[in-house]
Amino acid sequence: TDGRYDLVLAADVLEYIGELRLLLEETRRVLVPGTGLFALTAEKLEFVGDQADSRPGVALLPSGRVGHTKAYLQEAAANAGFEVMVFEEAELRLNRGVPVLAIVLVLRAR
Repeated sequence: TDGRYDLVLAADVLEYIGELRLLLEETRRVLVPGTGLFALTAEKLEFVGDQADSRPGVALLPSGRVGHTKAYLQEAAANAGFEVMVFEEAELRLNRGVPVLAIVLVLRAR
C-alpha cells in the first residue's frame, strides 16, 4: 500500500515521551487511512482532588517515567486524526512488586 502501514505498535514506549502530538501526527501520516491501526500502551497518570481538572495531562511519575491522563490521551488522539477503538485500563507489569497501571489503546486512522 503506497508506503503506508496497516499497524504500528508502541508497547512500553510512551512512558519515555512527554508530549505526544508529534508522535501521533506522524504515526497517523504513515497509516492506511480508514483501516490503519496504532496500538499502544501508556502509563496511567491520575490526579485526585478538587484541582484534578486543572492539572496537566502529562507529568513525570515517581518512577522517573512519564504518565498520561485518560483525558489527555483521548484528546491528543482525536486531534491527530484517530478514532479510539479500544480504551482500557490494565496492569502493565510489576515494578519492584508494585503493579504499574496503564492505559491500552487501539486507534484507527481516519
